[in-house]
Amino acid sequence: MAQNTLVYDRWFAFADTDRDGRVTGKDAVSFFEKSGLPRDVLAKVWDMANSGRQGYLDRMSFHKAMDLISLAQQVRQRHACTKRKLHVHAAKSEHSKT
Repeated sequence: MAQNTLVYDRWFAFADTDRDGRVTGKDAVSFFEKSGLPRDVLAKVWDMANSGRQGYLDRMSFHKAMDLISLAQQVRQRHACTKRKLHVHAAKSEHSKT
């Protein structure tokens, strides 16, 4: 059993607002936006998770989407950290020139 399966199952039940075993695009947008990721990234997540072009995510596709969102959040966080470090380094370099 995957580490996040139970959590993802709970989230799936929450996102599946009409309880039909499917997360529609509308429901996915509403739920995925809570990740704080830009819409263009979330659109790519949808495309990759909805690889069968069914127009909805079943439980396993939803799990795939959650893994992709988690990965995108990690990349975004690392990128932000690197940018801060570069900004601090640049500020120190400018300060040492004066």
